[in-house]
Order: sequence, then structure tokens, then C-alpha cells
Amino acid sequence: MAKSNIGQTGVESIRLRGLPPEELPLGTGNEAVAQLADAKEMERLQAIATVAAEYPHQRIDYLSHRISECEENKNRMRQQVAHTLGQINEYKGHIMRCDVRDKMLADVPEDDSAARKEIFKTWGRYDRDALEQQVVQFEEAIERFEAVIDQEDASIKEHTEVITLCRERDRKLAELGAKSEGS
Repeated sequence: MAKSNIGQTGVESIRLRGLPPEELPLGTGNEAVAQLADAKEMERLQAIATVAAEYPHQRIDYLSHRISECEENKNRMRQQVAHTLGQINEYKGHIMRCDVRDKMLADVPEDDSAARKEIFKTWGRYDRDALEQQVVQFEEAIERFEAVIDQEDASIKEHTEVITLCRERDRKLAELGAKSEGS
């Protein structure tokens, strides 16, 4: 009686005269069973090729290293932001000193050079407009640092997703008895 191969796939679906190769008469069955191993191996290799084609080809250790580099870049950018914020505070302090100096100079007559000299000595000879321009440049630099941090965050997210796919790829390859592409 013929056995159904409905629902069977690959080598398991092979039927000769309605019978699986193991149940064929002696001569035909032995020949079919001998060739069945080659067919199973071909099916396994095809499954491995399919898995390799469906998933990314990167190595997990490479991607993990890239994530570490992204984290280091983010930390460097955060340090730069903190340093630049410190510089902004310093320059804003100089701007306030310029305001105080300018108010004091307004109260001193133009011909009292000794008093004016003492005010400049105490409160500095900073150019207020140049200091304000520098503060604007610092703020623009902070925006660029934050843009780099955002880019690194996006890279980390992307690499993490690819690592997940690579782990799934390696698991499927291991199930098929193949060497994983990277760990």
C-alpha cells in the first residue's frame, strides 16, 4: 500500500512506486537508500546556503567592537560638551566683568587715565563683542557634538539589531550542523 507524502518536504517526500525508498524491494531499495544519503546532504547544504543568504554576513565580534568604538566616541563627545560648557561659563563671566568695567568707566572722566588704568587692570581689557561671538561658536560646537552622539546612538542601535540577526543565523547554522560565521 502506498504511503502518502502529503505534508512532507525535501528528501522525506521522495516516493518510488508510492513507497519510501526504505520499503522498496531489495535491489531497488538498496540502490535508492544509497543515493538517499547524497540527497539528504544536498538538502542540508541547500538549507545552509539559504540561511547564509537570508542573514547578514558580519561577524558578531566585529559588530561588538564597533559598538564599543561608538560608545567611546559618545563618551569623548560628552567630555567635549562638558568642557565647552565650562568654557561658555568662563566667557559669560568675562562678559559680566566687561559690563561692570564699562559701567565703572562711564563714571570716570576721560582724562583720568590713572583711574581708567586701574579699572582695566582690575576688570580686564576684554572685547565684549568678541567674547559673545566666541560663546555663539561654542554653542554651535555643542550642537555638532550632540549630532555626533545621536549618530553614534543610531549606529549602536543598528549594530545591535544586526547582532541579533547574526545570532539567529549562527543558531540556525548550528542546527544544520554547519560552522557558524562568527561569534
